[in-house]
Amino acid sequence: MENKELVRFNIKNAKYSTKSGNSWGSFVSFGSSKKFASSIDGTTKDIFGDGRRILGLTNERKKNLELTLNTLCEAYEIAMGRKIQTAQGLAEIRQINNIEHVIYFETEAYDEDGKKYTAKTMVYGVTSPTRPSEEYNQTTEEVNESEFVYPLVCNGVVLKTSGGDDYKDANGNIVYCWQQTVTPSDSGYATFGDTVIMPSMPAPSNP
Repeated sequence: MENKELVRFNIKNAKYSTKSGNSWGSFVSFGSSKKFASSIDGTTKDIFGDGRRILGLTNERKKNLELTLNTLCEAYEIAMGRKIQTAQGLAEIRQINNIEHVIYFETEAYDEDGKKYTAKTMVYGVTSPTRPSEEYNQTTEEVNESEFVYPLVCNGVVLKTSGGDDYKDANGNIVYCWQQTVTPSDSGYATFGDTVIMPSMPAPSNP
């Protein structure tokens, strides 16, 4: 049995990919990253009957994400339609599109035997509805570095079968995937992150 993961920390090698037609492009590095945070935007409605709570209905709408970088990623700003290269330099323009993309990042982890490894994560159906705010601080006794927090939204994608059809659970429900994480014991770990890998179920085993 695989050892239990005890702790996960750090974020590194954050990058993104956008679509070109029906194909995903190569991953582009964000540069150095400091933090990744996510929270669910959802509610639970309690249904009452016969004087008691009989059911709780969960409605998960999306995930709210924040990616914190050491510096602005100009290539990302261009890809999101917020900046454009002019004849004179890089110009900031009004954003009118909301470009769906995939984000990849890595974290470090230790298992219960004290072994350290890297976990790899892809986040799907991401959009960047607004640009990060900018603030530059005056150096005093020390250099006061700036950081840039990108507010993001994750809508996820439909989980597929090994044959490319929409996967449905035992009750016929389509399954939406926010993100997937692989560790060294998973198949395809070595190349996960080289290209965009959309989530799919394993092929049925032969009887």
